[in-house]
Amino acid sequence: MKNNFNSTIAGATVLLAGVGIISRGLGFFREVAFASYYGLTTEFDLYLIGAVIPVTINTIILFIAQNIFVPLYHKYKNNDSSNYFLYQQLRIFLFISLLIFISLFVLSSVIITFYQPDIDLASKQIVNNIFRVSIISIPISSLNSICIVYLQAKYDFKNGAISQLFLNTVIIFAVVALSGTFSIYAVPLGYVVGTLLQSYYLVKKSKINLISIFKFSSLSKTLVLLPIKSLLIITAIESVGQLYVLLDRFFFSQVESGGIASISYAQNIFFLPMQIFSIALTTAIFPKLSELYSNKLFDKFESIINKSIHVIVIIFIPTSMVLFFWGNLIIKFFYERGKFLATDSSMTFQVLQMLTLSLFCYSIYAVLNKIFYTVNQNGLLLIITIGGIFIKIFFNAILVGPLSQSGLALSTTITYIYFFAASLFVLKMKKIYFPNLKLFMISLSTIINSAISLLIITIIFSGVYNHSTDISLVMLLTFVGLFTINLYLYDRDFFSRAIALK
Repeated sequence: MKNNFNSTIAGATVLLAGVGIISRGLGFFREVAFASYYGLTTEFDLYLIGAVIPVTINTIILFIAQNIFVPLYHKYKNNDSSNYFLYQQLRIFLFISLLIFISLFVLSSVIITFYQPDIDLASKQIVNNIFRVSIISIPISSLNSICIVYLQAKYDFKNGAISQLFLNTVIIFAVVALSGTFSIYAVPLGYVVGTLLQSYYLVKKSKINLISIFKFSSLSKTLVLLPIKSLLIITAIESVGQLYVLLDRFFFSQVESGGIASISYAQNIFFLPMQIFSIALTTAIFPKLSELYSNKLFDKFESIINKSIHVIVIIFIPTSMVLFFWGNLIIKFFYERGKFLATDSSMTFQVLQMLTLSLFCYSIYAVLNKIFYTVNQNGLLLIITIGGIFIKIFFNAILVGPLSQSGLALSTTITYIYFFAASLFVLKMKKIYFPNLKLFMISLSTIINSAISLLIITIIFSGVYNHSTDISLVMLLTFVGLFTINLYLYDRDFFSRAIALK
């Protein structure tokens, strides 16, 4: 591993966060394009229904690849099996993804009928067409997933993150240039082409020889055995863990027109800080946690977890307040143009507020999740995940009636809080990890800091009754400034400790 800042956890996190800002910036331009050209229309709802299964499968494949490949790569990297292990995984993932593609293509009509039995015939045909175009990306994404985690296992976080830029860039171009001709089909077409360009970049950067993947003469060599039980459990965890997206789509006919789209737009804002900070951090620490745990360096293992959660606490408590109180300003800034109206902003903001209630808990769960994988407690994580799905189904059913799309968002929040609480409880009971008192005090002081900053803002602007966009922006910036000053006063070493994380 290179002895430089980018090789440390802090350096990798900063790098991933920086690229994440650019990537999510492009992602927001993509969402702006969606909002401007499609708004909260039924047409966009149908796209979200048709594309959700292929996109979810691609996400599952990436998580499976990451949680299987990274720990095993560190096991085999010091012997001659590591290179063969890489190509074995490429063959396995490509073969399985091709089977998935063929099966979904043949059964697409049956799947859509089962998935959305109440929509009319014309809408069902649109959903089916979008579904068939989108599933083309599955074999390509499986190749991309192995390339990304291979680079991560070698502590190369930069190229995997940069590759995400291709996807959003192509989708934006497709929506702007092709929506007039292809209507909503421009989005899945852009998604497939973007995935293909991403693949070209990743194969080049990972120096994988595609021809070697199909040299089956090498199969006579000794196989690098996979932990089948762990593989099946991880597949189940990631599959079940992604079902909450599908579960919301099931209630398409029970929410307001554009309700599913409002959830999608709100989730993009909700996941923005997750993508930039929390996921960047957990991606950076996972190879290090695996290495430390394999070498039985448990003190350093726990130290990295504590420092990581410390960073998350400081970032996500004030971020939650920003999204809850000023989310409408953010939505207006990014989305309110073209077909996206002021009423659409209001609907999306209500959904965002419900989601924001769980942002802090879910960001910490992202770290706890990696601990389970690192210490090979996948079975326990599967039980927790299955429990979360039952909670999601139950609260979807009872909340969608009175609260419509906001009810679906609230059920997601309840599920995320459950994931956090259950994971923390199990890790404590198994004596694997439990946050120390210092982390609790840090959380409490950060909450107090955020509350005091908000109170000062309220007092300063108490005489302003018409909160225009400009006034709201000044209030937001003042809140961030006050919080940062207070943080420096009572925890001035935080920034140096965060940079020293390695």
